[in-house]
Amino acid sequence: MSPLDQPLDFFDANCMVGPRGTPAPGEYRDADGLLRVMDAHGIAEALVFHSLAKEQSPPDGNRLLLDEIAGHERLHPCAVLLPHWTGEFPPPEEHVPQLLDQGFRAVRLFPANHYFELSSWCCRELFIALAEHRIPLFLDYDNAHWGTTRTNWDAVARVVAAHPTLPVIIVNESMAADRSLQPLLTKFDNFLFETSSYEIHRGLEIVSERHGPQRALFGTGLPSRDPAGPITMITYADLPPDHKALIAGGNLRRLLEGVQTERPRTGIGFEPRPQPRSTSDEWPSVAPRFIAPEEQA
Repeated sequence: MSPLDQPLDFFDANCMVGPRGTPAPGEYRDADGLLRVMDAHGIAEALVFHSLAKEQSPPDGNRLLLDEIAGHERLHPCAVLLPHWTGEFPPPEEHVPQLLDQGFRAVRLFPANHYFELSSWCCRELFIALAEHRIPLFLDYDNAHWGTTRTNWDAVARVVAAHPTLPVIIVNESMAADRSLQPLLTKFDNFLFETSSYEIHRGLEIVSERHGPQRALFGTGLPSRDPAGPITMITYADLPPDHKALIAGGNLRRLLEGVQTERPRTGIGFEPRPQPRSTSDEWPSVAPRFIAPEEQA
């Protein structure tokens, strides 16, 4: 039986809407244009963030996103956030419930583009709030080329280890990242990756065999990338149909359905241990302590 005889229910985990600063000729700009591209490639649903939230103003981009996709049930909003210290967003314990009330079920961070660190002294409060509600966190270092990566893998590992109930998905990573992806997939069950740039020979088969098919999320990188490549990789992968179905959309649906819209009754297990303060006259160290999942209370 041909793989084409077993159609997949694709749910795009990595998709943008809105005008870009440097668009390609003929590129779509709005939700209607995105849906036409999705229809042409057989993509059922998409998790979407707004170009303005990436390129200029996350608060304004998030508001425009909700207006843009209103009435389009196939498009699901993903909020782009920043640390709250500059006053651009409310404190996370206030802001995250507001996002849930607005219909957001996923969050995206651009640490390199937006010039902030993932360290606990900068983002601890945000990660705790997201973990309390099991909100999937997409980390995007905006790697533009398949042969390069500017991802801070040590920072990613610290976040994943310190917040074991927080699903962390790294996006736009290619063959250049595989030697960092594999140990993280091995050590941390809450770490996943998105497939738009993962163009490795038998890469999905190896991941599925070693770590299970639940660790990869189909994504296209639209409109920056052509969706045909990621679709082809999953469609023709040497995997059982149920494994393909999970990667194509089942894993993302499971994560979104697992979001807890009500605040849990207890915070046990969500919050990393407090870091000791320096008592010396020297500038205190602000490097977060690496806490393995088995150490979590």
